[in-house]
Formats: sequence, C-alpha cells, structure tokens
Amino acid sequence: MITLSRDVVRLIQAELNMPESQRDGILGSGTERVMRNFLRTNKSKLDPKHAENILNGGRKRMATAFGQLKALEKNIETGKVDGFLGPQTNVALDSLIFLIKHKRPPVPFRDHEVPNASRWPVEGSREFRERFGEQGESNLVSITPAYPHKLAWDLSKTVRTIRCHKEVADSLSRVLTKVLEEYGQERISELGLDIFAGCFNPRKKRGGSSPSMHSWGIALDYYNAKNQLKWHQDRALFARPEYDKWWEIWEAEGWVSLGRVRDFDWMHVQAVRLKGM
Repeated sequence: MITLSRDVVRLIQAELNMPESQRDGILGSGTERVMRNFLRTNKSKLDPKHAENILNGGRKRMATAFGQLKALEKNIETGKVDGFLGPQTNVALDSLIFLIKHKRPPVPFRDHEVPNASRWPVEGSREFRERFGEQGESNLVSITPAYPHKLAWDLSKTVRTIRCHKEVADSLSRVLTKVLEEYGQERISELGLDIFAGCFNPRKKRGGSSPSMHSWGIALDYYNAKNQLKWHQDRALFARPEYDKWWEIWEAEGWVSLGRVRDFDWMHVQAVRLKGM
C-alpha cells in the first residue's frame, strides 16, 4: 500500500500557509481542520463522483485530494482529483515537491533522449562485443583526469589516474576537461564532482548475475554516498538542477546516466547504450 510521506505532508502544510512551527509532516487535527476548510471552499474542483467522500473521509484521502489539486495547478498530470493515492498520484506528488524545491520540473526520465555522438554500442549486442572485447584488464589504459579526484571511501586520498577501457579514454578525458571548464575547481569540490567511486571493477551488477559495465572499464561512479543505488530523483543529489550541466557534458559524448534515463543509480554513468534506447 502506498503511504503519504512526511515530505508530502510538509508540502501540504506549507501550501496551506500553516506556521513554520506546525509543518511537522504529521497529519494531525490542526492540519486536518485547515485542509478540510480549503477543500470545502474548492469543492467544485474535486471530481463530482468523489467530492462528498473526500470531504467526509479520512485525513489521508483529503490530503491526497489536496495534493492532486496542487499538482494540477502546476500542470503536473495526476488524473482525477479523487483522493486516491495510486502510482500516478504518487509520482505527481514527488514531482510537485521537486518542482517547488528546485524551481524546475524533474527530469522526465522515461522520455529522456541521449544523443550518441560517440556511437556507443548497445549493451550485449554484437557491436558491443566487437568494440569492447572480453571483460578484464587486457584493454585498459590509464588517463590523467583534468582535475584531481578524491577517493569516495577515503577522501584524504587523491586519485590522479583513472584506469578505463582504451575505447573510452579519449572521450572520458574530453568530458572531464569540459567539466573543469564549466564549473571550475572550487565549484567542482563544492558539488562533489570530484568524489570518485570507481571505474574498472570486475564484478557482477548489483543484485544481478550478469557482468557490470565496470568489468570492462566503461562505466564510472561518482559520490555514491549521496546518490545511492535505489534513490530516485527526489533524494539523489545529482538529480538537482545544479548538476544539469554535468550530465549534459557527459551526454554530449553519448555517455548514459542511469539516473537520467531510469531514475535510479544516479552515481553511475556509462559509455554504452541501454536496450531500447
């Protein structure tokens, strides 16, 4: 069963102009009273078949209807204002939180298109095997990144070279050079664009049985502590607007962010296309 998160309830309390001290993320009696008054005033905007049940229903249903109304005000599709918290409404509420917090809508990851200037092959395809060969160290080279990297699990250590597949080396060097030109060293450090969590690593995909793209040295991870595997764009640091240019630089070279196209594993970027892209 889908539940209303505290972030959604805090959003509702803020949109109801409740005092800061009362924005606690809890659907208490005070929030209920203000919310019910608002919904009664805006009854004509509720789905006619459900209006009475919303107004006379529980706090969760009223809160859901309120969130649906606010999402529609921002042109976020949520379906009928019926007070039911289904998957579509849940996504709409997360998008509403992101929009209000960051002043722009979240990345429409299911429709996100990435150019393929470097003509990276599709994972598992014949072209993939022809271009990258067998996994392992035989095709690896070392590059010196345009700016120093810090080891994610020991920030006192500086990473001065990155081992990657020879086929991606020039592209990776161009990406990091453009990142330095765009952000500058100070801003790179502020945003954690130098917190390096690895490139070549002969292992299986997390939770899977097939080899990770790291096994070929064609994928990199950054700032894993703030972009954990199962985090979506409402939590992942690299989903925020200040990282848009970072991803655009990678994508100009055809690299694929799993965050931008699948909304998970925002730490990860790879020089290989996903099936269906």
